[in-house]
Amino acid sequence: MFGGVPLTTYAENIGVLAITKVYSSFNLWIAAIIAIVLSFFNPLQAAIISIPTPVMGGVVILLFGMIGAAGLRTMVEAKVDFSKNKNLIIAAVIFAVGIGLKEHGVMYATLAGIFLNLVLKEKTEEPTEMAKEAAK
Repeated sequence: MFGGVPLTTYAENIGVLAITKVYSSFNLWIAAIIAIVLSFFNPLQAAIISIPTPVMGGVVILLFGMIGAAGLRTMVEAKVDFSKNKNLIIAAVIFAVGIGLKEHGVMYATLAGIFLNLVLKEKTEEPTEMAKEAAK
C-alpha cells in the first residue's frame, strides 16, 4: 500500500509475464532459483554490467510500457467508459502521478484515484427538481 519493494516487483513481473506469455508458477520458481544461484558468479555480473546503457534503456521502456499497457487492457476489459469525463480525469491523474513521482508514485497514484473517485460526481441524466419546475 505504501509503494514498497513488493509492489514494484509485482508490477515488473506483470510486465515480464505479458512479454513472455509464460504464466506457469513452476517456471517462475525455477527462474527465481536460477537467478539467485547465478547472482553468486562474478563473470555473469560482469557480463550484465557490460550491457550498453541504451540497450538496457530499451528493455526498461519495453518492460514498463507493458506494465502500463496491461493496466489499460484491464480497464478496457472492465468496459470503463472513457467518454465520461469523470473516468477520463481519474485515469489521467493516476497516470500522471504514477509516472511523474519518483518516490512512492504508485502509492500516491492509487490514493489519488480513490480520492477522485469519491469526490468527483457522476453526471446524471435525470433532471433535477429545479429543472423540472423550470420546464413547466
